[in-house]
Amino acid sequence: MHPWLGVAAQAAFRRQMTMDVSGAPLRWDTAVLRHLGRRAVTMSMHNIGGVLADSGVTLHTPFLDPGFAQAFAASGGRRGFISRTGMMRMLFSDVVPDEICHRDEKARFGAVAVGRESRAFLADWDGAGVDTEVVDVERFRRACLAEMPLFGTQMLLQAAWLASEGAADPRPSAVSA
Repeated sequence: MHPWLGVAAQAAFRRQMTMDVSGAPLRWDTAVLRHLGRRAVTMSMHNIGGVLADSGVTLHTPFLDPGFAQAFAASGGRRGFISRTGMMRMLFSDVVPDEICHRDEKARFGAVAVGRESRAFLADWDGAGVDTEVVDVERFRRACLAEMPLFGTQMLLQAAWLASEGAADPRPSAVSA
C-alpha cells in the first residue's frame, strides 16, 4: 500500500493492518460502526487534525460522525446495501446527478492530490522533512510522480514541502502513536 516505506516500516505496517482487519465483523452494520474505532482511522484523523490545528483549521469529517455512522449502519442493516448505486442514490440523489451515483469505476484522487506545483517541488526535493529511516525518498518521489499517484502520499508530501519552507517539523505529530 505504501511502497515508499522502508523494509522494517513496511513490515510493521502490514502487521498492524492485518491485526486491524482480522477482527472485522460479518454484519455490515456492525462493521460500519467498528470502522470509527479502527486504528488506521483514528490515527489518520488525529494526525490530520494536528497538522490542520497548527494552521488554525478545524477538521470536520461528516462520514466519521458517530450520529451519521449509526444512521447509515441502521439504514443498511445486517447485510448492507445491494449495490453501491443504491447506497449512493439513498445518500445523494437530491444533490448529485444520477450518472455519478451510478458510475461503475472506482474513484481515484491521486492525480488531484499531486498537481503541477507538487511535481515541480518533487523534481528538486532533497528528501528533507521526512524520516529517512522510515521512508525511502526515491521510492516516495516515484510514487508521487507516477502517472496516477497513490492517494496516500498527500500528508508526507505536505510535510516535506512544509520542511522546505522552514515550517516547524511536522514529523512528531505524524508519527505519534
